[in-house]
Amino acid sequence: MRFVAGTVLPYAPPGGDVATRFPARQDINAALLNVDENSGSPLAVSNASTVYCNENITPTNEQILDGFRDTDEVHLAAVGQLTLGQLIPNAIDDR
Repeated sequence: MRFVAGTVLPYAPPGGDVATRFPARQDINAALLNVDENSGSPLAVSNASTVYCNENITPTNEQILDGFRDTDEVHLAAVGQLTLGQLIPNAIDDR
């Protein structure tokens, strides 16, 4: 069975307080990236992949100003969710 994880909010939107509200996010992302079977890390796990997300790939609601949830700096906008939904099966196929 294949396991694919996406990194969690790997960036803090300008002016946002994500780093203060979620101080362990960088540690979590580092762990996810280390578990990836292609990471070269001693923590790598066979059949595990990690999809790295950033503000250009998976923008948050705050980055897509459309009059709906424009102050939400944490959750992915629809385009970010759709992109992540495409990246995960790609990570499965890339093995």
